[in-house]
Amino acid sequence: MFFFKKSKIYIDAFLSEKYTAAFESAPIKYSHHFYPEWWKKLPTHEFDYDLMATKTNVKNCLGIIDYYKNGVTLPMWTDFALFSDNGSDWKSQFSDTVSELVWHTNEQRTGFRDDYQHFKFTNPWFIKGPKDVRFNFLPDFYNLNRRDFEITPGTIDYYYQHSTNINLLVPTGPMKIFIKFGTPLVNIIPLSDKELVLTNHLVTEAEHNKINARHRPIMFKKKAINFRKIIKEKEQAKCPFNFGKKI
Repeated sequence: MFFFKKSKIYIDAFLSEKYTAAFESAPIKYSHHFYPEWWKKLPTHEFDYDLMATKTNVKNCLGIIDYYKNGVTLPMWTDFALFSDNGSDWKSQFSDTVSELVWHTNEQRTGFRDDYQHFKFTNPWFIKGPKDVRFNFLPDFYNLNRRDFEITPGTIDYYYQHSTNINLLVPTGPMKIFIKFGTPLVNIIPLSDKELVLTNHLVTEAEHNKINARHRPIMFKKKAINFRKIIKEKEQAKCPFNFGKKI
């Protein structure tokens, strides 16, 4: 009988040393560390002889169990407060005083949630991953039991780009939002059944800036798509079996 080890997906997450407190206290972790407290407190029912059946709840829901089984979770790395008394003038503050919030206009998504304001956390974490794997970047739905904001989902790769920015949609109107340090925000799940292996790195500001420099736009439009295309063309040109023009 032959036994084959399950192949693995290796990802590396990088945080600048100016975020040392977050690195030590709220690092990216495997998602199984973040099963929601309300879910863990649900009873495990025994067989009921009066009903001649076993009561059920979502404690045994495979959809939830697997949602936290083979991914990593990105928690909030600082306290964050957002306030507006009229829905148009907004004030925000991060407790670490160095994180950034970006404001996007509704023109970028005309026709979709026009009654929401779009903000983006410039997340200090960068991730590097393999070329042939993409990841679902999903709100930690079962931990975010609130209606004052929504995190938008997406599918991304960590080979051609490394950012983990988080986009928020906030209902337009008077609003007070407070997100606590350590709140699970996003589950990052590989589109693969391979085992995910995570390593976190605390790096110097210079090393962190070097990773970030790859994100700087070199074109006015379709910057991410065109950058991926350029990298692919360079890799193909280096291939010894590619007989096309060398770059």
